[in-house]
Amino acid sequence: LDLLAAVPRFGEADRHFATEAYQNLRTALIFARRDDLGQVVLITSTAPQEGKTTTLVNLAQLLAASGEPTVVVDCDLRRAQIHHRLGLPREPGFTDLFTKHEDLALIQETRVPNLSAITAGPPPPNPPAVLAKKPEKKSAIESLGAIFAGRKSTNWQLDELSAAAQAGLKARN
Repeated sequence: LDLLAAVPRFGEADRHFATEAYQNLRTALIFARRDDLGQVVLITSTAPQEGKTTTLVNLAQLLAASGEPTVVVDCDLRRAQIHHRLGLPREPGFTDLFTKHEDLALIQETRVPNLSAITAGPPPPNPPAVLAKKPEKKSAIESLGAIFAGRKSTNWQLDELSAAAQAGLKARN
């Protein structure tokens, strides 16, 4: 994997360094894309509190501000924060794809032009187990594909996935 950008830890006094790093990451992603059919970016880390949500929200807002239609999907089912950061309700959301098995209006528009989100949805009792179930996972992925296919103007899908959820997915595949 190529390094696209490095985002430093920052406080209020040196926030401009982080802003520039996020802008570099946005530019690198735009130049690295293969075509205009849509891109999926997974934001993840090995441990909690490493900046996944901050990176996801900043990158999504920068892509949207540059005219790139963007959808954020909050797959962090334990510590979902995207809905707070974007001022949206948590439900309906991503877990509804696994539990209700029906087409829902999951994509919520934000106050930022070109930026939409699928929030985490209701918290499940065991998030890794929910994501690890193969039939439900396949159905949810197909549902997401259908949702995004209906939005031909979406260029970017940014997902956040916790390390625990990654482990559950890898254990079942």
